[in-house]
Amino acid sequence: MHRPPDTGCDGASRDLPDIPSLSATLILVEVEAQAAAGRIRRCLGWSARCCALVVIAMGAGCAPKSRAPAEEIEVSLVRVTHGARGDRVSEPRIDAIVAAPFATAGRFRRSHVAGEGVEGALWFDVETTAKGARRVELSLSIAREARVSPGGPGRALEAMVQVDSQAEAGASDDAAVAQALSLALGILDAQVVLERGEEARIPALLRSADPQIVLLALAWVRQRQRAEFLAPVVAALEHPHPDVAISAVETLGRIGDASHVGAILRQAPRLQIASSFRLYETLGRLGGGEAAAFLGFAARNEEDPALRSAARRALHSRGRPGEPGANSLEPPTAAARGHWRTP
Repeated sequence: MHRPPDTGCDGASRDLPDIPSLSATLILVEVEAQAAAGRIRRCLGWSARCCALVVIAMGAGCAPKSRAPAEEIEVSLVRVTHGARGDRVSEPRIDAIVAAPFATAGRFRRSHVAGEGVEGALWFDVETTAKGARRVELSLSIAREARVSPGGPGRALEAMVQVDSQAEAGASDDAAVAQALSLALGILDAQVVLERGEEARIPALLRSADPQIVLLALAWVRQRQRAEFLAPVVAALEHPHPDVAISAVETLGRIGDASHVGAILRQAPRLQIASSFRLYETLGRLGGGEAAAFLGFAARNEEDPALRSAARRALHSRGRPGEPGANSLEPPTAAARGHWRTP
């Protein structure tokens, strides 16, 4: 589900505000695992038996940086349809829907002259939910031309949105569609930023409230292993959408080190159980005493045999070149050995 996009610093987009500093947080946790330095207390989340109080203080924040405005791209909507049958939408209705979103889109402008703009297609459908909200499904695509992507022609860029509209009571369906179109334009803009490698805007994408935008940016950073974006990636651990949180965990597994394990473990209680495999693999990749303690406790106490096995594999693979543990700040310790035994 999409939320109106926002972001923090480094991007200074018109609808991307700064992220405030995080206040001190109290978390009740327990992990009974022996590490080389002694008894370590941390959280396992869904499998932990809680009984120790840990005070964690974090600070995050940044000052906005100015940047040049994005180069405008004119879009010619050559096909606008709606509904299951793909019925054509009249020109007056198209104007009513797209005028405001394109006027505030930043990079994109609508072209009314055939052949001058990048060709685009828009489809939408609106239904009323059981709670009376308007649910909008919308797809917006534009051709991947040289003025869009330096890679030249290829598969079209597309943004797909499904959102329950927050349009005021009595507003028309077209107002709800316009809201969804604004979100889709934001997603397309993010794709263009990443296609072009506009690095000054990537921190803003990583701090967006729109899950699709953050996921796109995290994938870009992860694939290129760009460690200079560590700070906004760590901040993305706090994103309310669980898919974004676990994607940030995996990205830290590629560009971070054992010093980031604590930040990851503080988010473990709210991650979905289905994300456990990805979490354990990342902890094995990062290594360190905290990761070993967490994985050791999981290997002994997870109720699901598959999760116990995943935790043991992560422990076993720590420190192997090209495998989990490759980014560890310290070699495997005695606490990380002997966990292949079946509990």
